[in-house]
Amino acid sequence: IASLIAPLIYSGDYRPYFTIYDPDFAEICKTHNELRGQYMPSTVLGVTNPYFLKALEYWPNVISVGHMGYNSNKCDKESNE
Repeated sequence: IASLIAPLIYSGDYRPYFTIYDPDFAEICKTHNELRGQYMPSTVLGVTNPYFLKALEYWPNVISVGHMGYNSNKCDKESNE
């Protein structure tokens, strides 16, 4: 995940695991829900649990690797009609 911001110098909190049971998850959710995703603090959060997409539904930017997603299939179906 840290390599995504290269060549910027990384100076933050790095955790090999971040789960819904982490105390900071509650704080992130609270801030996220209060701001509805607007003006969120600069954060890069790498997770594999799809629950994060539901819990943080207003997160302004999501990079998904390895999944086509619903919107991609919808565009393909519309172009074939």
